Amino acid sequence: MGRLNQAGYPSNGNESGNSYDRAARRAWLLSPAAGFGGDGSTVLCAFQGCTTTLVNDKTMPNHVTVDRYPLPKRQGGKYVRGNIRPACPTHNYGESSRSKT
Repeated sequence: MGRLNQAGYPSNGNESGNSYDRAARRAWLLSPAAGFGGDGSTVLCAFQGCTTTLVNDKTMPNHVTVDRYPLPKRQGGKYVRGNIRPACPTHNYGESSRSKT
């Protein structure tokens, strides 16, 4: 048997984890425990000046994405709780993601 993720499920070896890992990470970002002001269902994008309310539904245009911050991928940033924040798709995948604030 291969590696196991933090929940004890088999890992696919992908640095972002399997679908269970990614779903759990998005749910945590929306939770009050994450410290980003989420209520369990919604949270604001963490980029300064953005007022987009994010939801945990990938079919919606305002779905929550996971931004590696303060250490981005190119600098070895990992998908761990101390290095992620909620971001709207525009900021996380768009041109503005090149200059994170």
